Amino acid sequence: MKVAVVSNTNIQMISNMVSNFSEVYTPVGYGVWLQELLEESSNLYQFSPQVVFILLDASELLQTRNTIEEIQEELNFFSNYLATVWTNHPDIDFYISDIDYPEKKIRPYHVASLEYEAETIWVSLLAKMAKTYKNCNIFKYRKLVKEIGENKFYSSKLWYLGGIKYSNAGAALIARRIECIMQAGTRRKKCLLLDLDNTLWGGVLGECGIEGIELSNVKEGARFYDFQRRLKEIKETGVVLGIVSKNNADDVQEVFNNHQYMLLKEQDFVIKKINWIDKADNIRQVAQELNIGLDSIVFVDDNPVEREAIKQLAPEVEVPDFPTDTTTLENFAIDLWHRYFFVSKVMAEDIQKTRMYQANAQRSEAFKYANNAESFLRSLNTVIKISQARQQDVERIAQLTQKTNQFNVTTKRYSSEDIRLMLYSSQYRVFVAAVEDKFGDNGMVAVIILHIDLHKVTMDSFLMSCRVMGRQIEDQLLEYIEKEMHQIGYSEMITNYFPTAKNMPVKELFERLGYDIVNIDEIGNKTYSVNLLEVPERVQYAQVVGMVGE
Repeated sequence: MKVAVVSNTNIQMISNMVSNFSEVYTPVGYGVWLQELLEESSNLYQFSPQVVFILLDASELLQTRNTIEEIQEELNFFSNYLATVWTNHPDIDFYISDIDYPEKKIRPYHVASLEYEAETIWVSLLAKMAKTYKNCNIFKYRKLVKEIGENKFYSSKLWYLGGIKYSNAGAALIARRIECIMQAGTRRKKCLLLDLDNTLWGGVLGECGIEGIELSNVKEGARFYDFQRRLKEIKETGVVLGIVSKNNADDVQEVFNNHQYMLLKEQDFVIKKINWIDKADNIRQVAQELNIGLDSIVFVDDNPVEREAIKQLAPEVEVPDFPTDTTTLENFAIDLWHRYFFVSKVMAEDIQKTRMYQANAQRSEAFKYANNAESFLRSLNTVIKISQARQQDVERIAQLTQKTNQFNVTTKRYSSEDIRLMLYSSQYRVFVAAVEDKFGDNGMVAVIILHIDLHKVTMDSFLMSCRVMGRQIEDQLLEYIEKEMHQIGYSEMITNYFPTAKNMPVKELFERLGYDIVNIDEIGNKTYSVNLLEVPERVQYAQVVGMVGE
């Protein structure tokens, strides 16, 4: 992914760190940041970045402004110019920093701080821009300074020796946050599994009872209350919460029902394994029931023996060290967010993730009592709504291409900009599908991207969320696409399967559906062809509602 980092001060150290994980462009020369952003023919835009980070140093930006009126005028000037940047480049995501303005001037204590007022004015202007322009995002620079403090974040020595504002620690912190934002779509974990005793509350429930556990909104019990508060916020960004605990299920149920400070409620958890079974086995069962990989799971447990067991028996699972000082639990939760679950934007499907997985659990339970798979699938009353992608679908499509691994025949990753370009291009047609049934709405769960020319149509991508796998939805989606291409005038469609470590579930998808193998190379990449004049009718377990052209 291409990323540009621009600033009104020397950021070469930061750029060097960012280049470890992305292709980076940084303007050459002092004070050219605004010029590079405004000029359409600048080297910045010749580089074609997908994301641009703008890091502003307030001391340099406002060094000649000595009154609040002058500061307001200067910041308004920059915000007006930047608004044209957001407008002229809607396909680029911009992250512009708020400002940290260290108060260096010596003045009587009662005199108002111009630096503080400047920070407030700029935050207000940024908030307005971020609300108005979809591609304008705030890079929370001040928050990074606060994490380690001004004395550690900046370096007077490097400033006087080389014009570099940041210490190694400060530069590394900025680079890590940029990395976090850049890789949020591809590295985010899906599920956070939690122990209970001495994790969500203090003490062992089976020994001290509901009245004896540490959990309150004041004093020592507030450590766990605040920890739960942050975990609930993580859940609300689309992370699935679960419990894996050696405990008595009835005792735990009593805590959920009757403890006034149990902030996380039973409905916040998609899955609960509260028993005396080995935790590694329970975690494998969770992965199976949620239809996710073990490498999508983070497990939090206070017990170092249990953590070590999971590291050895289920090494794909992320097992962070639990803090020995539980007064740092809230910061531990924030660290979990940044390390494993960070996302820059939350979509409607993310917010509904817990409900969707709970609905899946209901489907699994219903399947146990069905006479057979066919009657079960028919009983779901599934509706598949397929349509050509629209501009409002772009971010969700990009998210699916970046995150979907199991049901993904080519595993091609695309950014929002890539998808927008496809929508504008006559060489591509992008289809999306939403699925709902009697248990609930799964939202947009499938993407099909076709590359077309005058003579042939090739399936560039076909991917589907793991939430709807195993219901033969893919059969009817492909049948719809096949008929659509046939009606346009094509007699053949080419498809591919590129094997990865995770997409084995679709290894023989096209064979099952009657496609002919055209070629298999030495690493297992397969090319298929299907005659669109002879595609057989497939079993209809769902109602397909076509909205192509809307």
